Amino acid sequence: MASPDDQDRRCRIWCRSRGLLLIGLLRVFFFEKGAAYYGHSVPFIIKMACFAAVGLLSIYPTLEFLSWRSALKQGQVPILSEQKLRRIRSIMHWELVAVVIILLAAALMARGIGVVAVW
Repeated sequence: MASPDDQDRRCRIWCRSRGLLLIGLLRVFFFEKGAAYYGHSVPFIIKMACFAAVGLLSIYPTLEFLSWRSALKQGQVPILSEQKLRRIRSIMHWELVAVVIILLAAALMARGIGVVAVW
């Protein structure tokens, strides 16, 4: 069982993450340039697609890591097949590729590149 300090730390991280997501959604729909602008921005659409892909790709490794808890608590090394290790490593590499694309899309957005004019 996790200590109260670990649970408190996880709660703070979770709350901050939710807060950042909420601020981002508020900026898109109510502030800044508005949903119409961002909806016609190719880099923004790419960025959101990659963000969703990272979230979905992280499910498998996270579940696998969580399954190791009992072995780790007993001081044992989790047993992994070579195929499972390759799969986790490959997924994490694709997540990193998506994060780089997110950063590139953010740079394009900051310069106003890729916006399809709707006026």
